[in-house]
Amino acid sequence: MKKPHRIFLLLLPLCVGCLKEPVSWNLPRSNKNDTSQSRNADNPSAPVARFSASATRVPLGSKVRFNSTSTQNPTVFSWYLPGATPSVAAGSTVEASYQHVGHYDVRLAVANQFGSDTAQRQAYIEAFYFKSFADMDWVDWLNNGWVFSSGQVCDGCALAWQSSSGTAKIFTLTRDFTDMPPLAMLSFFYNIYSPGGSLRVRLNGAEIWTTSGYGKGNAEIRIPYSGSYRLSFEAIVGYTQSIYLNDIELRP
Repeated sequence: MKKPHRIFLLLLPLCVGCLKEPVSWNLPRSNKNDTSQSRNADNPSAPVARFSASATRVPLGSKVRFNSTSTQNPTVFSWYLPGATPSVAAGSTVEASYQHVGHYDVRLAVANQFGSDTAQRQAYIEAFYFKSFADMDWVDWLNNGWVFSSGQVCDGCALAWQSSSGTAKIFTLTRDFTDMPPLAMLSFFYNIYSPGGSLRVRLNGAEIWTTSGYGKGNAEIRIPYSGSYRLSFEAIVGYTQSIYLNDIELRP
């Protein structure tokens, strides 16, 4: 009787490096709105939205220029600028301004015949109030006694000074603000160039900050209110005493 044939299988380890064809991993790419990419992997001819701004901190009323830096030749540009004037615009480059203190989003939607894309940045623009008296204009400030200064002590500042009486006088600068965000930051420069002078800040009539005697610096005060309020600076000066004020800023 013949013996049955036995078949032996020799198991060898797989050597990836010995393969003649390279191994490729076909991993999907997502997040086509990622502006770090210049192309959409799923649709290479579709645009990828990108944009920049001429400034991201903008004084109220001044213009900021938005420029599309989108790739893949978009033909349609739609801007959405909440809080700005205008709030919507079209074109690869547009200009807008802001009238109220705050942080504002910017969104750009682009498209061409192959597809569309959108880029958005939250709180991208900071609009703030700024007043320098170097322009020699009170601009909505109600002034009682202050003058514009010149000279080495503080050129281009507002100056409270009197030489007519030994009795201290109070000079005030007042302005109303509306649509203010909560906890805005007030900052300003001051220089009390007298041993007996005092400077106070009032909000809706209530004192929120004061300093007296020789000294100068940049003060910062967190405003505890939002919405509408009246801001006042009071300089109390005696005979030949001087107080300087400048660069008033309110930012969100």
